[in-house]
Amino acid sequence: MNLLTRPVLYALAAALLASLAWGGWQWRGKQAAQTEAAKAEQALADYRAEAAETIARFEIEARATEQRHAADMTRIERETRERLKEEGDAAYNRAVADVRSGRLRGPWSCLATPKVPGAGGTTPERNGGADDGSAAAGRVLRIGAQADARLAACQAVIRADRAMNP
Repeated sequence: MNLLTRPVLYALAAALLASLAWGGWQWRGKQAAQTEAAKAEQALADYRAEAAETIARFEIEARATEQRHAADMTRIERETRERLKEEGDAAYNRAVADVRSGRLRGPWSCLATPKVPGAGGTTPERNGGADDGSAAAGRVLRIGAQADARLAACQAVIRADRAMNP
């Protein structure tokens, strides 16, 4: 071996060792990065699973709240409508009684002229008879009461909804 060969061999050996050390260090860094990436992926998967469970729980609770709210609104509307329907029926019965007794007068209760003008022995009678006038008055009041009942039921639902969802 000559004088130049030995230093060149040492230099090549040193370069080979340095490249092996560098490669090992890089490989170890890559392994650590892969381990960290796997841990991060697992943490992300755990977070996603937890988020999905939380969302599912909130959706179930929201649906239950919506169903309770809808049931409450239906109950309030039904109770109000039934109560006001009963009041409307009572108003109908009062109106019929008032028309028959003469306390309530209107176009349905006015007296007609005799059937034949100037004919003797005829008595005036109500247009369509007394029952028709009292029934018509009761129907008019019942229609008004039903409209009032529907309006009051809608208002009760709105008030209850606003109270539950401020």
